[in-house]
Amino acid sequence: MTQTTAPTFDLATLFDQIHTLQARSMLEALQQSIEDGEPLPPSMYNAINKYLSDNDITGIRANDDTAANLMSELTAYDEDNL
Repeated sequence: MTQTTAPTFDLATLFDQIHTLQARSMLEALQQSIEDGEPLPPSMYNAINKYLSDNDITGIRANDDTAANLMSELTAYDEDNL
């Protein structure tokens, strides 16, 4: 009987990729909402705010353009929709 071993993952890289994909997805949804002139669904708005809060994103990080773009777009969206 042949034993197979589970593939090994670099968890830091995996988590980094997941966070990057999440931020990009949220940014794309926000940008699409702005382009379409349609309000962002409250659930997505809440998810974005939670993502930023959970990751202690309270300012622009020089080494994280995706998060910085998300924060900038969210700020612009919030100002336009108050």
